[in-house]
Amino acid sequence: MSGKTRSKHERDKYVRVWEIPNYREISPGEGHVDGFLEIANPPDGSHIIDWGCGTGVAGFKLYNKGYDVTLVDFAYNCLMDDIKSQVNIDGGKRLRFIEEDINNEIPIESIYGFCTDFMEHVPEDEVDTILDNILSRSEQVYFNISLVEDNFRLNKDINEPLHLTVKPYGWWLNKFIDRDCVIHISRKNTAYAMFYLTKDRKEL
Repeated sequence: MSGKTRSKHERDKYVRVWEIPNYREISPGEGHVDGFLEIANPPDGSHIIDWGCGTGVAGFKLYNKGYDVTLVDFAYNCLMDDIKSQVNIDGGKRLRFIEEDINNEIPIESIYGFCTDFMEHVPEDEVDTILDNILSRSEQVYFNISLVEDNFRLNKDINEPLHLTVKPYGWWLNKFIDRDCVIHISRKNTAYAMFYLTKDRKEL
């Protein structure tokens, strides 16, 4: 495993993005929570890490369903205000937020990982490091990855792409095959690829 800090430009870009109210209107991950729970079937109270949590809406939904949730993102202002007020209370016993770059090894572990609408935002030369870091810390991970360009790149306040690694399903599949992951379920359409997989962390 390896780690490095993502560029200040990328971090600053997302700080700007999260200041734009209409970017917060839709949380793609929220729509995947029930599907993830149906597939993974984690026991009540299980620890789930939401990798690249964004607004935190999906992770908060998991928390409200009785799970212990860690939200991870590198933009300090990403969380919705009502969620921000709920994290790290009483030492973060069940809901915590870690402001951290996933290019770095993060000192938390879970059986279950949830990673939606994130990997396509990662620069291509950082994909391998970030996948390795996620898979070294969460044993079973649900990934949902966009395969198309983002519409928000046309926003006048950003005017640059947010989806930096736009690749077909097979490209992502090979990333997981190369890591000897056991892929339990995968699905695709023209817009996204979904993988639920297991990685033996001892192999890394």
